[in-house]
Amino acid sequence: MISPKLKNIYFLLPRSLRVLVLRTYENYFAFKTAQKTKAQLALKSNRQTNKRPKVLFFDLCGGGHGGTSKEMQILAKYLDKSKYDVYFMYSSKQAVNRINVEGTLPTNGSTQRAKKLEEYGVKLIDFQYESVNPEFPYIISGMNPNFFDVLKNKNIDILIVTTDGKSYFPFNLVRDIPIILLNVFGSYSVQKNISYNVGYTQELTDRINRVVDKKIIRQMYIPCEYPTPNSIEDGKALRNNLGIKDTDVVFGRIGRNVDAIFDTIGINAFKKIVAKYPEAHFLIVSPPPALEKIVEEEKIPNVHLLPPTASEEEIWAFHQANDVYAHFRKDGETFGLNIAEAMMCGKPIITHRSFMWNGHLEYLEPAFSRVADIDDVEGYAKFMEEYIEINKNGALKEVGLFAKTKAEKIFSPTNIINEFELLIDSSIK
Repeated sequence: MISPKLKNIYFLLPRSLRVLVLRTYENYFAFKTAQKTKAQLALKSNRQTNKRPKVLFFDLCGGGHGGTSKEMQILAKYLDKSKYDVYFMYSSKQAVNRINVEGTLPTNGSTQRAKKLEEYGVKLIDFQYESVNPEFPYIISGMNPNFFDVLKNKNIDILIVTTDGKSYFPFNLVRDIPIILLNVFGSYSVQKNISYNVGYTQELTDRINRVVDKKIIRQMYIPCEYPTPNSIEDGKALRNNLGIKDTDVVFGRIGRNVDAIFDTIGINAFKKIVAKYPEAHFLIVSPPPALEKIVEEEKIPNVHLLPPTASEEEIWAFHQANDVYAHFRKDGETFGLNIAEAMMCGKPIITHRSFMWNGHLEYLEPAFSRVADIDDVEGYAKFMEEYIEINKNGALKEVGLFAKTKAEKIFSPTNIINEFELLIDSSIK
């Protein structure tokens, strides 16, 4: 772990020196990794490009149900199979382990998400492994099938990976094909065959730009799928099962059930609101233990807590059951796929600024959203009350229509996949 003091010194260096230092660091770890794993450092070769390019998505946790995993799945799903042969390499073992570390494992098939990609012509490669070294570059031991055998045997033309921005194993040993890096948290890599370094939001790309060559940086939103066909009816059924009337107002939140990222602003604001508006409800999927404790100890009424879910039908039913999406997360969002999904359902948004990430604020507009300051419970509660009053006047759906219109314009898989295919084609050429 690099100390903050060393990081500050690093960013005082001229840009050219920053690149040189990082490239030396990455090459050193690539060499040491090759020694440890006995894997050959794949340098440039005279390999032939396939007439129909072969694209490999690689993500250890690609079968999961979080925003990053969904991004990989959606991109693989919507790539034109008449133009590309698409492979998706992930580990169902890690999908389970990762979710156990980050929160309670959903009981309804999160490890089966990737399996559905086969229906769209994606060729799945589910690998097993022995262990993952917890230190950079996170060497995966005992991979079966082996990543490098897959590259060779399938004659892969381009690799799509997702990390926090650093060059991880096994792609840190790949040099003979282009790599598109989907950058989740704005860290840096100057590995020469990374053809594009893609950030979700401008906040991310601004951070990447501190080291990475501007020519290869791109900003591209995570594509968001449309609600499932029966989602509106499923949402009504969910409200009915919870005893929520059609005239009641439901605020909703879905996210990882981890105390470390739990912000109390939403539940504390709702506590104030429900005392004044008994018709208000809060529907929370995958609640952190700390939130459950607050609700129980303070006896906050009309809070409905549902377990984590990986079912698309249940996720979209949740969104449709809400009238307003009330987002809260202590460290904010680099993008916020849950917010994008709520917008796709035509829901107004309430959120707050964060001390860390505020990428979600880039695409929100006053026409359909409200943003409270950090720890401003009173402001958040005021916004809840505002939307309750708008609902009484029958204008809440009209507000939500602005959200839906914008979501369909900027998060549509069709629009984003066209942009992504251009990156693939440009990388291979």
